[in-house]
Amino acid sequence: MIGAGFGVVVVLLIAMTVVTMVRLERIQLLVAEINTQHSKHVQFAHRMYHAARERSYVLVKLVHEDDALVADDYAMRFWALGNEVAQTRRLLIKETLTPEEHALLGEQARATELTVPLQERVIELNGAQRRRDAMMILTDQALPAQEGVLSALTAFIALKNRQIERASLEASEQVRSAQVVLFSAMLLTVLASLAIGFYVQRNMSRMMRGLTDKTWQLNVSLRDLDFQKQALDEHAIVSIADPQGRITYVNDKFCAVSQYAREELIGRDHRIINSGQHPPSMFVDMWRMIASGATWQGEVCNRKKDGSLYWVSTTILPFLNAAGRPEHYISVRTDITSIKMAEMMLESNQERLEELVAQRTAELAEREAAFQRLSETDMLTGVANRRKFDETLLIETSRAQRHGLSLMLVMLDIDHFKKLNDTYGHQVGDSVLVEFAQRLASHIRAHDFLARWGGEEFAVLATLNDSEDPRQFADKLRALIAANEFSVVGHVTASLGLSIYRPDEDIDALLSRADKALYAAKANGRNRVEVTP
Repeated sequence: MIGAGFGVVVVLLIAMTVVTMVRLERIQLLVAEINTQHSKHVQFAHRMYHAARERSYVLVKLVHEDDALVADDYAMRFWALGNEVAQTRRLLIKETLTPEEHALLGEQARATELTVPLQERVIELNGAQRRRDAMMILTDQALPAQEGVLSALTAFIALKNRQIERASLEASEQVRSAQVVLFSAMLLTVLASLAIGFYVQRNMSRMMRGLTDKTWQLNVSLRDLDFQKQALDEHAIVSIADPQGRITYVNDKFCAVSQYAREELIGRDHRIINSGQHPPSMFVDMWRMIASGATWQGEVCNRKKDGSLYWVSTTILPFLNAAGRPEHYISVRTDITSIKMAEMMLESNQERLEELVAQRTAELAEREAAFQRLSETDMLTGVANRRKFDETLLIETSRAQRHGLSLMLVMLDIDHFKKLNDTYGHQVGDSVLVEFAQRLASHIRAHDFLARWGGEEFAVLATLNDSEDPRQFADKLRALIAANEFSVVGHVTASLGLSIYRPDEDIDALLSRADKALYAAKANGRNRVEVTP
């Protein structure tokens, strides 16, 4: 009956442990969800919100700024913030979102589509010195429209906060449930223990009457105890010390592990195997605890006789006399050196893994930068490609319009390039293109921009001051090419078409006029410069 009772107690303890572990795992999953997915979404939304709100502040500063260069910087900051909002939104869209969250992001996108044209109109009017009109559109239309974007992001953040709150409440409910289970199991355990105690008390008299008959069983138990001691000595490192800490007994396992003979240990204290790896305060706390009659447990690093280190899991039990004072201390240790070495190796591997991750991240960043450069560079000639030219042309025409600069576009086409390819082969033709681009790049000014337009056609974008003659600038480039002697093919000429940017025209018109001028240069005999009126 006693065994059955203890069996019930053990089963209750095991069940309590299992249920508690399951509850704790659920709580950990909820907390992990709060700390990762929800928090990450909120961070993205906050980043979009602050960037969108800062765009409005930058726009207000731009309209009120008298310095054109500072206003230009504000405009660049405005576009950079727009890119930041767009990039953050793309990252957020890739996350696992609920339909309601997608709907709020859709609302933000629609509000942005209404807001951006108004903001761009404000920048355009401000650049055209129509500040009063820009201020009216900003105040009456752009800022109220921007409030729609901020409202959608605010609603998204509020939704995520509600989700976090619900997850937190669910975690709290799991904690309360685990507490109820623990309390119930403990209560059942106490009741079972009381029942066992009552049963033992009731049968004590009968057991005492049968004590004589059980004497032989005591002898068997003593033999079993001696066997258990031998088993313990085989497995554990055991020592006994007096109240002053002097060693009075060590088993063979202690001698084998520490490499000290028994006579070298008896009468000494445990400082003989002190490794110096732990602070003195640890041993002060240990002695204070066992001197009070409490059991101390911990992991200790000791030093062998040859100086090498080993780790043990230690339990020190004070044996108390009738007065409640320690009579001697029994120390039972288990060698855990292999476990500690495995832990240290795991930590080392973890550090190495973190280093590899950091290295890989840096490599990816470098590759991304290289990819960006490749996306903007012509692979054959090494100068900017058509895509980069289109971006630069848009920026420079906007700058020229804002600041009243004289912007010139020169289109260059190598004369008879097809014949050159047919005569010498495409490999020689490619070398001509490379050398052509190098000659142009080495003789244009630092603030001029050169790009390969396509095939054997190149484009130069240059800003001129009032004293410079655009035709003379283009003719210098033509003469430079004509005077150069190219490898294999000798002299090569080029035709040039020139057009000057007009503030009232769009980019397509500028390109069209330059193309017409180039066509005229080809039609009028090549190796010449033509300018569109």
